[in-house]
Amino acid sequence: MVELIPIMLFILGYDPETPDVIYFERVPIIFADVAACEADATARIAEMQAESARRQHVTYSFECVPLPEREEFDAMLERLTPERLSD
Repeated sequence: MVELIPIMLFILGYDPETPDVIYFERVPIIFADVAACEADATARIAEMQAESARRQHVTYSFECVPLPEREEFDAMLERLTPERLSD
């Protein structure tokens, strides 16, 4: 049996000329492995930097993060009150 751990991609951008503004995005795609996530992140960042000359000094980084385990979701649901679930 193959274990599949879904991976989320987060991209962070920082411009030293506007230190009070931080670009943060969770890319709305789930990846099957870290290598695919890293390849997509590298391509996205290259595209973002090429998109505009004004972004050439922006520093981008990324994190490929596994989705939380089912137990974390179960624990969250247990902490929710019935009133909150009905909202």
